[in-house]
Amino acid sequence: MSTTLVMIFLVIIIVSELYKSNFEKSVESRDERGRLILLRVKSLSYNFLTGGIFLGMFLTAIFNIMELEFFPFYVLAIFLLQGVISSVYLAIIRKKEI
Repeated sequence: MSTTLVMIFLVIIIVSELYKSNFEKSVESRDERGRLILLRVKSLSYNFLTGGIFLGMFLTAIFNIMELEFFPFYVLAIFLLQGVISSVYLAIIRKKEI
């Protein structure tokens, strides 16, 4: 069961990264609107990463909810989840008028 979930998560991560890289290589990303979209997506990504890592530090250091040895896995999960969230945000914002 858990192996299946990990495989599904990996497929979602790969598809989301391919989606972002296809947009970054496209002609649409080179105009003014495309640059603004990329700026918003990167801003969301960095904010999510920063917030997620600080949350992990609080869970580990202050509240002792998570063991210190699991912190690298937590950071990896946040990093991978950030890629998926930024791809979903990219898909949403591409359809909007900016």
